[in-house]
Amino acid sequence: MGQNLGVVRSLWPEKWQNIYGDTYLSGTFGPNRIVPGMASFFSFVFSIFINYSSIKKMMSLKFNILNFINLLTLPIIIILSSSKTSIITTLIFIIFIFIFINKVHYLFLYTIIFLIFLTILPSKIKERIEFVYEDRFEKYYDKNNLPQDNSSNALIDIYKAQGTGRYEIALKYISELKKNPLILLIGSGINNRALLIGDSSHNMYLSLLGELGIIGFILYLLWLKTLFEKNDTTLSSNYYLNKNEYFLKNIKTSFCISIIISLFFGEHLYIYRTSYGLLGMFLIFIIIFNQLIFYERTNSHCNSLL
Repeated sequence: MGQNLGVVRSLWPEKWQNIYGDTYLSGTFGPNRIVPGMASFFSFVFSIFINYSSIKKMMSLKFNILNFINLLTLPIIIILSSSKTSIITTLIFIIFIFIFINKVHYLFLYTIIFLIFLTILPSKIKERIEFVYEDRFEKYYDKNNLPQDNSSNALIDIYKAQGTGRYEIALKYISELKKNPLILLIGSGINNRALLIGDSSHNMYLSLLGELGIIGFILYLLWLKTLFEKNDTTLSSNYYLNKNEYFLKNIKTSFCISIIISLFFGEHLYIYRTSYGLLGMFLIFIIIFNQLIFYERTNSHCNSLL
C-alpha cells in the first residue's frame, strides 16, 4: 500500500516495472505481483481463522481491533497488488467459506462495513483501485470481444480474454509434452520449466509434468491430498460439538481448495519459488491452522470432562 501511495520506493530493479507496467507492486520476497497478493491472501485467511478461534477471547482488546483492521485492509492490498490470480483466489475462498459455513448474514454485515471503510480511504487509493480494475480486467474485454454464439464455452472465452495469453501458452506446452513422451514420463528436471517452449507454463500442474513427469506429478497430488487429512468428517456437517472447531475446519478446507484451484493459473507453490517465500509461508500457515483446530478439539474435550 505504501508503494501505491508513493511513500515506499520499489524494492527491485527497474526492468520489472517495465515488464509489469503501472500496476507493478514489488513486494518483499520477489518482483512478481503475485507475491504481495498471495502473501496478503494468506494473512487474510489467518485473520479470519483468529476471528473464529476461541483464542480470540484470550487476546487483548488492542490485538482484536488490529485483527479486525486486517480483515478490512488486506482485501484492499490484494486488489492493489493487481495480481489476478490472488484476486480470483480470494473470491473463490470467500465463495467456499459461505457454502460450507452457510452464514450469509456475516457476509452481508462484513460487506456493509467494508463498503463504509472504502468510502473513508484516501482518494489516491480509490483511484488506484479503479485503475487496477481498468488495467487488469476491463481493458481485456475491450480488446478481446467474447463470441456471442451459444456453442462457445463461456468459461474458456473468459479465460482467453483475462488470461493475457496463458491459454495459448498452456496449449503450446501440452502440445510439446505430447511430442516428448519421455519428458512426460520422467520429466526434464527441476527448474527446467522453460525448456519445452522457452517460457513458463503459468500452470503448476503443467510445470510439474514438464519437470518431474507423471511420477512427480502424482507425488505432488498426494502431497496436496495430505492438506485435507485433518478434516476427517463431512465438510458441511454440524456434527461437531465445538462450534469453533467446525468453523475452523471449513475455513481451512476453503483455503486449501482455493489454493489448489489457483495453481491452474500460477506456480506459486513450487520448490524454485522459495526465493519468493510463498511455499514456506503457506506451510507455516497450514501448521498454525492445524494446531488451532487441534486446540479447539482438546479444549472442548477438557471442558466436557469438568
